[in-house]
Amino acid sequence: MTVSSCSSAPTTGRGGLPGGWVEPGESPAEAAVRETREETGLDVELAGLVDVYDRRPGECGFHGQVNLVYRCRAVGGGIDPSHEALAVEYRSPATVEAWHADHEARVADALAAR
Repeated sequence: MTVSSCSSAPTTGRGGLPGGWVEPGESPAEAAVRETREETGLDVELAGLVDVYDRRPGECGFHGQVNLVYRCRAVGGGIDPSHEALAVEYRSPATVEAWHADHEARVADALAAR
């Protein structure tokens, strides 16, 4: 699994999954591929939707969010962290000491869905 270490406070150094916002005219699946490339340097293909999650207003910022988590398979590129990550590396989830927000639970869901 690819884990990035967040570079911004208050979650600096915590492990997290690649992610971000959907651009106008872009599908959630296209956003997942683009955000993964931007944040990790890896080209991926989607291997399935894990689940759809929500965050209520106030849980992680002012607005509510709908988050889609996909399983992905690396098909090219190479690890090249963006400014959003201190590091990007392949890790076993059990070796991540601290996770960003609710990412640990989402990783567990992804592993259970294999």
